[in-house]
Amino acid sequence: PAAVNAEGLARILRSLALSPLLAAGTGFAVMKALGRPGPSLYPAFKSWQRLAAALQAFSPGTNDAQKTAGVISLALFQAGYLEALAVPLWVKLLAALAMGLGTSCGGWRIIRTVGKGITRLDPPTGFASDLSAGLVILGATLWGLPVSSTHVVSSAVTGAGLARGRGRVNRDTVARMALAWALTLPACATLGALWFLAVNAYHRG
Repeated sequence: PAAVNAEGLARILRSLALSPLLAAGTGFAVMKALGRPGPSLYPAFKSWQRLAAALQAFSPGTNDAQKTAGVISLALFQAGYLEALAVPLWVKLLAALAMGLGTSCGGWRIIRTVGKGITRLDPPTGFASDLSAGLVILGATLWGLPVSSTHVVSSAVTGAGLARGRGRVNRDTVARMALAWALTLPACATLGALWFLAVNAYHRG
C-alpha cells in the first residue's frame, strides 16, 4: 500500500466516476436543446453528425492513446532504453496502430451495443451523442484527467436517449454496462497484483 500514490489514485478514480455522469448530463442537455427535429431536418443533421463524429473520433487520441503511449514509454525508461522520460514518435505510432487494430478487429460487439443496444439512434440523437462525448473527452484532456472513452460515449448516448423519454433507453443494457464498469477496476487491480507477485517470486527464485 505504501507504494501507491493515494492522492493520484483518488484523482483518477474521481475522473473515471464523474466523466460518465457528465457525459450523460451533456448528452441529455444537448438533446433537449435540439427539441424534437422532424425527419425533414435529418439530412442536415447527418451532415452535422459527420463533423461531430470526427470530433468524437479524434478525442480518444488525446486521452486513451496517451495512457497507452505513456505506459510503454515509462517501461522503456525504467528498463534503460530511453535516456529521458519522453514519448518517442514510434511509440505514438504504435499506440495509434494498436487502438485502430483493436477497434477494427475486436470492437464490433461494443459498437453494436453502443449503436443499437442502448437506444435507437437517429441523426439528431447521434449528433447530440457524438458532440457531447467529444467535448467531455477533450475537456478531460485539457484538465489532465484520464477517462475511458467507451464509458463517456456510452453515457452520452444514454443521456441523449433519456432526453427523448425513459422508455427510449434499454435499462438492461445500461445496467449490464454499469456492472461491467464496476467490476473492471478491482479485477484489473487484483490481476496486476497477482502478476507482480508471480514475476517477483520468479526473479527471486
